[in-house]
Amino acid sequence: MKSFLKVTAAAALLALAFMPGRSWAITSATATLPVSASVTSGCLLGTLGINFGAVSPLVIEEDTLTGYTASGAIEIACGTNGPTSGSGIAVSLDNGANAAIAPILGIGTSATATRAMTNSTSFLAYDLFEPSITTSGLGGTSPSASTTQFGTLIIPAADYTLLLNSGPLGTGGPLIFLPVFGSIPGDQVQPLTPGIYTDTVNVSLLF
Repeated sequence: MKSFLKVTAAAALLALAFMPGRSWAITSATATLPVSASVTSGCLLGTLGINFGAVSPLVIEEDTLTGYTASGAIEIACGTNGPTSGSGIAVSLDNGANAAIAPILGIGTSATATRAMTNSTSFLAYDLFEPSITTSGLGGTSPSASTTQFGTLIIPAADYTLLLNSGPLGTGGPLIFLPVFGSIPGDQVQPLTPGIYTDTVNVSLLF
């Protein structure tokens, strides 16, 4: 029985010595360490939120000209397998979580809105606008709001190149900031309950 155990133990040690990736020696030994990585293509997409701050119901109900404005941004960073100089991209915003209620909210004829923030059962109409595109590129030297509601913005190759390299929102590298301009129109007749109004808008990038 003892002889059988000794033979079995010896066989196990011998098998261990000849397993893949291992070597057996008295004074030294070598082995291999597999190393691998998987590089994916795509872009990093982030956002800087829009905060309108304190909103007066008196202004919302009476002011048909200015209402409230605020801005945020979409952050885009792409690697070598994403869009680079000489290629274009498309950035899309949906109409948020309350798109169904926005068209039936009471808003004066001088303003429109396709989105709405909510506070429980109260709603506050608002909208998002694209940055202006000029002959000198996206936003020129001082980005401002256009009159186009932000749905899908096509950024041609020339403008994307400008943003990457020398545009006002570019960083000289892969990261760009695409401004989004928000507006709360005046002349809204729905009652506004005091509190925090919020909405969530989904952003997508196609390249």
